[in-house]
Amino acid sequence: MKIQTIVNWVPRVIAILFILFLFVFSLDVFSSNGNAMQKAAGFLITNIPTAIFILLLLFTWKFEIFGGILFILAAVEFTMYFHTYKGMDRFLLISAPLFLSGIIFLINGIKNRRHGG
Repeated sequence: MKIQTIVNWVPRVIAILFILFLFVFSLDVFSSNGNAMQKAAGFLITNIPTAIFILLLLFTWKFEIFGGILFILAAVEFTMYFHTYKGMDRFLLISAPLFLSGIIFLINGIKNRRHGG
């Protein structure tokens, strides 16, 4: 397998794993008290970020440079909103995958634009 193929897939795999990570947190709604309608509503609400990141990943698949910038901005937003700057473990778990995906998407997009491919 060519190194370029691996480098193209790394940010996508990281983003997919991050999306799955977000999705897993939405499942805790079903262990809480409440009726089925409240649990379903909670499940849908907690999956809004998951849906946004799925759409962002699909967009980034085609437009790597702009999508990479959006991933980096999302990482900054997550860092500030969830205060992941207060602990390295939180930062590595929540913000770093977004930063890493964004940077690699951005680099790939710039490289592909320069080399016409």
